[in-house]
Amino acid sequence: TDGATTASMKVEVSALAVAASSVRLRPTMPPKAERASASRARSILLRGADEVATALPSLTCRLLTAAVIPPLRAGDPNAAIETGRRAMDLASPAGSEEVAAAVVLGTALCLGGEPAKARDLVVRAQEQVAAGSGRLAPETDVYLGAVLRLVGDNEASRSQLEGTIERARSNGSVSVLAYALVRLADVET
Repeated sequence: TDGATTASMKVEVSALAVAASSVRLRPTMPPKAERASASRARSILLRGADEVATALPSLTCRLLTAAVIPPLRAGDPNAAIETGRRAMDLASPAGSEEVAAAVVLGTALCLGGEPAKARDLVVRAQEQVAAGSGRLAPETDVYLGAVLRLVGDNEASRSQLEGTIERARSNGSVSVLAYALVRLADVET
């Protein structure tokens, strides 16, 4: 148990250090820096997707899937929806690519004012994950839990996030753990 206590203390210290750093750095960020960074990130990902589109459709799908989140963070759900639809068009059916693309597109649709379309996508994605036909990156696992809450399925959201939290604890994934705990708090309130 001494090792577990030490590991637990390291996680708490790391989380506190990250939180303290972000508080110190936030005031020094120039206005609109997050929006500019998100736009730049999306541009880089889209350029990469365009460069490999004909030769590597699977990589293109993954790049497009990753390019959905930056415009959401910048407050541009329409750009996110457009990119998410491109990713879904390229995704291999009933696999991890389709599930990940459905999660981010569902998030974009929900935040863009189309919750019914979002619900269909994310419920199907969750069913695929539950059936074992799609493995998600830990961050996408959290997004699935978060968007399930946004579309009104709090029970599925709670279950998804609790599983993500357990996996993050087991793997020592501090950043995923922190994000999943915050999203679970959203479900609980």
